[in-house]
Amino acid sequence: MRQENICACGCNEPLESGVHYDHDDPLHLGGSNDIENFRALKPRHHMAKSAKEARTRAKVARIQEQGGLLKKKKSRADKFADKFFGGNR
Repeated sequence: MRQENICACGCNEPLESGVHYDHDDPLHLGGSNDIENFRALKPRHHMAKSAKEARTRAKVARIQEQGGLLKKKKSRADKFADKFFGGNR
């Protein structure tokens, strides 16, 4: 095994029974099912990583549904500077 029986999450803990295999580059981001794209993780580390990815995907979906990132309102100082400098700062 290319990982030398160590969890691929960076914890340097040895792998034990019940190893989970994870896509290094996720499928939803263009990763493949090639053997080179897999890495072995401890089950609890894989579940934590998967949960974090699910939260991130949900957040991205909400932002896309809202029409993208919202622009921050300009402060009074920014409005003054735009008026004073003609918006060419």
